[in-house]
Amino acid sequence: MTNLAINLSLFKVGWLASVLTAAASIPLAGVAVVATVAAVHLLRSENRQGEAQLLLFAALVGLGWESALVTLGLVEYESGSPVLGIAPYWIVAMWVLFATTLNGALSWLRKSMPVAVLFGAIGGPLSFLAGQKAGAVI
Repeated sequence: MTNLAINLSLFKVGWLASVLTAAASIPLAGVAVVATVAAVHLLRSENRQGEAQLLLFAALVGLGWESALVTLGLVEYESGSPVLGIAPYWIVAMWVLFATTLNGALSWLRKSMPVAVLFGAIGGPLSFLAGQKAGAVI
């Protein structure tokens, strides 16, 4: 199996685990899967420190962005937010999960900013919609 296939497969497993366990009100189980995916990703990486920094940066950006959406009342999540107005930990974990693909399965997007923007503009909302249909987003 190629590195690309491994990276994409691990992402899909982590995404499904996060969304389905959040919808079932057991989000910590999905976060454990994401932590495992992130650990495997880091162990397989040639630049562990750089990748670890990228994952941490993604977590911070995700926490800020998702918390803003929650605070503004634009989104409400099913479970996993111990503090009112703060994004649930499982959605922040999904930002980390997404970051595992940036230098892997999605690295081809670096070649064209317009394609990357288009991919994000379509893929992001579709991913959110799928999570909503699964019951993780209210």
